[in-house]
Amino acid sequence: MNDVYILFIRVSQKKRIVIGSLGRIAFKKGTYLYIGRAKTNFAARVARHYRKKKKLFWHIDYLLSQKGVEIKEAWASSGLKECKLAQKISLLPSSRLIRSFGSSDCRCPSHLFYTNKESEVKTLLKELNFEKYVIGKVMGVCRSKRKEKPKNNVKKGYLKKGFGLVGDAHFGTEKEVSLLAIEDVKRKKLPFPFQPGNFAENITTQGIDILSLPFKTRLKVGKTILEVSQIGKGKGPHAYSYRGYSLLPKYGVFCKVRKSGQIKVGDNIWVIRE
Repeated sequence: MNDVYILFIRVSQKKRIVIGSLGRIAFKKGTYLYIGRAKTNFAARVARHYRKKKKLFWHIDYLLSQKGVEIKEAWASSGLKECKLAQKISLLPSSRLIRSFGSSDCRCPSHLFYTNKESEVKTLLKELNFEKYVIGKVMGVCRSKRKEKPKNNVKKGYLKKGFGLVGDAHFGTEKEVSLLAIEDVKRKKLPFPFQPGNFAENITTQGIDILSLPFKTRLKVGKTILEVSQIGKGKGPHAYSYRGYSLLPKYGVFCKVRKSGQIKVGDNIWVIRE
């Protein structure tokens, strides 16, 4: 089980931020590294870090809730303790610690570091058997020739930049690609078995809390890159329903295609920042 992780965090401009009991701390523009662990429910812990709206509890919450502060990527492993990783990061020539940040419950000087050389950090992580953390997987690639119809899970397809899924009725429209998470479907406790595409989504996902993703979050899906453009369909009538259920208006996430490429069932989904 993955239980130790490191977040690569981008601070877009110089800031002075109040970090709980630590008080006001100055952050310069650049990349920061935060080291954490999750004893249980690792995926939920990492997903929480990506959310902007949350109760501010840990030091890292105060930093990540700020405008202009985003997680670029996450790496994870189960083979090293977080304090040991913090010690190794602190010895890198490119790193500088932010004293007492995230280390209230241990003897480490800090669990947050500034770095001006990401490649050096990633080389170390690979040596320690860390891997880039996969957020989710593609469970369905679905399309239909007509709008307001259930889509067929064709299992693979081509996403074209600025247009959407080739062969789909929504190709070239404002809502280029729609995503729906299996977890949100299961929460509805439907009285019939669900198949990807039933609710007219293009991509059915698993393992990623898509509703928590901030606007303009970028996702690497297969060989493509998507950017979140809308959560739900907003106000107004929604004609399409499947057996009396309409899920996209509330649970659907719509994306723009920022990089063309093939996608298929089984592809990994990462949250990225490019």
